Amino acid sequence: MFKRILTILLAVCLLPLSVFAEEGLEQAVVLEVLNRYPGYEVASHLNCNHVHGFVSLHREEDGKNLLLHVKNGKIRFATENAVPQGDPVILWNGPSEDYDRNPAFGLEQVNTAGDAWKHVCMYQMDNSGVWRLRSYHTEVPEQMIIEVYSDRLIYDNDKMDATRVYGIVETDLRYVSLSALPKTVKEAREKLSFPPDMPRGDLQATSIKFTGGQKFDVFSCPDEHSFRGANGKARVSTNDWIQVFGIVDDYILIQYDISSGKYRIGYIPKDALPKNAKVEEISFARGMAAICHTPTQMTDDPMGEKGSILSVNEGTRMTYLAALGEYAYVESALENGTPIRGFVPMEALSVSLQLNNPEAASDLLVGTWVWDGGSEIFYNNLTFRADGTYEYPCQNGMGDTIPGDAWQGTYTIRRYDPLEKDYYNTVSDIEIELTTPSETTVSFAIHFHSDGQFSLHGLNHKEGVEGGNLGYVRK
Repeated sequence: MFKRILTILLAVCLLPLSVFAEEGLEQAVVLEVLNRYPGYEVASHLNCNHVHGFVSLHREEDGKNLLLHVKNGKIRFATENAVPQGDPVILWNGPSEDYDRNPAFGLEQVNTAGDAWKHVCMYQMDNSGVWRLRSYHTEVPEQMIIEVYSDRLIYDNDKMDATRVYGIVETDLRYVSLSALPKTVKEAREKLSFPPDMPRGDLQATSIKFTGGQKFDVFSCPDEHSFRGANGKARVSTNDWIQVFGIVDDYILIQYDISSGKYRIGYIPKDALPKNAKVEEISFARGMAAICHTPTQMTDDPMGEKGSILSVNEGTRMTYLAALGEYAYVESALENGTPIRGFVPMEALSVSLQLNNPEAASDLLVGTWVWDGGSEIFYNNLTFRADGTYEYPCQNGMGDTIPGDAWQGTYTIRRYDPLEKDYYNTVSDIEIELTTPSETTVSFAIHFHSDGQFSLHGLNHKEGVEGGNLGYVRK
């Protein structure tokens, strides 16, 4: 008898769309559905609170199901990911008294013979009017009710105490993917995670909620022709958490979740950002060259499992971009010339100012620097100004300025010319000349370090300072 009732109910559910015009589904909605979704039949529909309604559509030829949200007589959106595929889906009004008294509805799936029903999930409207997944059910490997929250899943099979697994979960009905939800505690522990805390360094990220239901290709550089992880298939889903470091050209640098404890840092188009997101541009170090002085591995996951994306040989030249904890963010190239960015241990690199880039040296040099050891030729502060002038206030051992002894003049940053025979430079390709009150010049090689410090190395010069190394740090 029960089977016969189910068969009759299923037959009624799969009537043509026009039949429902007089049974609670407005004629305007029926016509819109007919135009938008030819080949579908209404499997089920319901009115939740006289404002919100839902329609379940089924296409017999391929078993495809759609769920439509209707609000005030208008179709708001359709989703296929929030409903199971295959057999038709039947909707029913949920027990709202058990769900904070907000309207709720459930999904059941029934085969065409009407003799096999399966409870699928429950959705409920939250206090802000967003419909969210509240629970879903599994049959394999065992029957399980899984309660859903934005920051955890609770597994309950009535045989033991409920098991909680914590991590970010997409609950918005518009973006939920039932097939992607973990079915077991083990799977949940492997998938769910929270964004990691940022270590100290030049790169800092902010968690931003993206519009769900989207996927973007991820590149290692702000260039669609650059290296891509995951064997060239790296993609990010906006249903998971995403941290944004900033904007680089037409891209944003992000970190996202692959699985619990495994992340990836890379670039996606900046158009992916939500409209109201406030993201700053990233200013990488300019002109910093790096040489790997020991074999190491490059990773795109410096805060997680640190899996290798490239083996780096000793002597490999790179461009240093930024520091992140104990890692340096660098750019290099594969053997075929494809650009690649990633992270290598800071201890594996030697970093200095790049050849042929005095403009970058000027940007880094402007400001006041404090003597930090070495020769006592310049044991006081040095101030370099953007207009090409510098000041060195001579002081006694008590820190008092000695009137008339202060040095002021101009400085010039240039590339070392090995053809000049009156001095030699064995330290750096970039050097600085300071004019002194006696109208002579003092020449130094500039050596920048990855930690933001620099050294002035006195050059052997006929009229200048002979030898002597000085260390300076930013004041």
